[in-house]
Parts: sequence; C-alpha cells; structure tokens
Amino acid sequence: MSARSKITSGRLAGAALALAMLAAPAGAQAAVRYTFVGSAQDEGAISFTYLAQDFITSWQTVLPDACSIQNPAFACEKMEFQPTPTSFPASEGDFLSFGHVNVDGSGGGGGFYFFQPGAFGAVGFYSNANWPINNFQHPQCCAGNAGPATLKVELVGSAVPEPATWAIMITGFGLAGAGLRRRRASMILA
Repeated sequence: MSARSKITSGRLAGAALALAMLAAPAGAQAAVRYTFVGSAQDEGAISFTYLAQDFITSWQTVLPDACSIQNPAFACEKMEFQPTPTSFPASEGDFLSFGHVNVDGSGGGGGFYFFQPGAFGAVGFYSNANWPINNFQHPQCCAGNAGPATLKVELVGSAVPEPATWAIMITGFGLAGAGLRRRRASMILA
C-alpha cells in the first residue's frame, strides 16, 4: 500500500468519525423540572417536584412526581398550574395551587401561591416574596399566598442517548477503527 493510500485511508476514517458525530441527533430532548418548596398555615412545610415534557404555558392540573406535607393529617393531591392571566382577576402572576386531601377522608383543599408573570415558562428561581401573604379567612384569599414559597424551574436532559444516536456513534467508531487497523497493517508490511 502506498504512502498516499495510507494517508487517504486515515483521512477517510477520520472523516467517517467526524460525519458520524455531526449526523448524530442530540440525546433525548430536555424536560422541565418544577421544584416547589413552601409552607401553609395548616399543612406546615410542603414541597413537590414535577417533571414536564415542556414548559407549562397553559392551565394544567398535574400529579406531582414527589411530594411531602409536614402535617400527617394531609396527603398530597393534584397540583394546578395557571400561567398569567389566571382565573383570579385580582392576580397578575402565575398561580399555583398546592392540592391536598385529608387523610381521614373528610375532604381536601389547597394552598394558593402566586409567582411573577411568566415564571412557569422560563428557567429560573422564583419567590413569592413580593406578593402578600394571607390566610384563608381573608376576604380575598386568592389574591395572596398561603405562605412563603419558592419555585425552581430548570431544564433537565436525558443522560441516555437515543438508540439512533448509539447506532451512528458505533458505526463511526467502527469505521475509524477499521481505518486504523488497515493503516497499521500496511505500515507493518512496508
């Protein structure tokens, strides 16, 4: 094998590897994790996480992936996200209802929390500190918050590539390896 064909073979293997990496689709699309931490008068410390396929941009009721309530008389229920504008005329922010049921079966309820407009649709760390805190006896209970709370919105990607990505990567590495083996064999013969 001539020196020229050795160089060509090596370049082809390198090009195949580069092409495989460029052609490989990105891993699975990132998801959005919502992490809420707060408190309410009767429930005590409360928190939940919810993993969504995309940002929440319309009214949604969801079951959280993980949830905790300090008061053992309550259990987590559905959470309600209402991006701005909400169904509450007094609010100008994104509204979150932390839902719970009474463990004794006597009903349920929820804590109301407001965050800045657009909080559900953008990565960030949000606090309801700028909204008034009031209890449920307040005549406008839904214009304020059940207690202090924070909401973390973050993108989380998949750590495992899609099957098509694996196939293209393995093909690229195989071609690169074949080119290197051919190059090494031709060097030994020369």
